[in-house]
Amino acid sequence: NAKRYSQLLKALVPKMLKGLMTLDKALNLVGLQMAADMKKSIKDGLTPPNSPRTIAKKKSSKPLIDTGQLVTSITHAVVDTKSVKK
Repeated sequence: NAKRYSQLLKALVPKMLKGLMTLDKALNLVGLQMAADMKKSIKDGLTPPNSPRTIAKKKSSKPLIDTGQLVTSITHAVVDTKSVKK
């Protein structure tokens, strides 16, 4: 989805140039979309599916879904790398 995220950010540039949106807001919108896409991919089911043994144990053929904790923990953050200590 990298190309799609790049296009989304590119589409927001005119708003930033007109002062209608900050770069931080634009990056947050892209981050929200990325997080939503990751959650959807996991919920829709990834390949390969779980093995029959795993399915029997956890009662689900969808990889990465057991308690739902992973999906609900996916989020995003916009970080100013100039302020991060290296």
